[in-house]
Amino acid sequence: MSTPVRLLVGAACVVALACRTGNAGIDYGETPVQNTVDTVRGVLSTVGSEPIVEVVITPAAGEKFVIVGGQTARLRSLGKVEVMLAGRYPGLRSMTAAPRGLRAFEADKFTVRSADGVPAYDGVVVKEADHYFLISSNGHRWPADHMPEMLRRLPGARVFLAGPLDRDPVSYGIISEPGR
Repeated sequence: MSTPVRLLVGAACVVALACRTGNAGIDYGETPVQNTVDTVRGVLSTVGSEPIVEVVITPAAGEKFVIVGGQTARLRSLGKVEVMLAGRYPGLRSMTAAPRGLRAFEADKFTVRSADGVPAYDGVVVKEADHYFLISSNGHRWPADHMPEMLRRLPGARVFLAGPLDRDPVSYGIISEPGR
């Protein structure tokens, strides 16, 4: 087989794997290292270009991880915020996320912790009478009457607000639309 044909066949295999798994550069041949719940805290970024874009978390110290699993699309849309992920190390490695590859972290859930270094509140928008609140995943309720107008129109959406809640937020974002 000639070199161009071998390259074409190899590329077809990568595309087929990407279509089958949704993660083109993930090596699924490793045995899971750990399947217990763990956490990782760090800043999100994306690497690659379409159709192979991966989400990477960079902790303040230690190794980076590529994020896999059902939360990946939501995390990709958040940009460079700091999050706390809960999940596990499934024993996978992405060879497309970095030149030497990155270990994978399968995220089951997450909380936005800060945006541009400013502490953030992560919760669902709730309106009661003329007042707004954020309700966290553990049921904590924060008054948020300084919520931006755009978010006031999204009761039931999961959002984050960075900065003190007694004034306009420094930054904010939509994590998921109402009902998702």
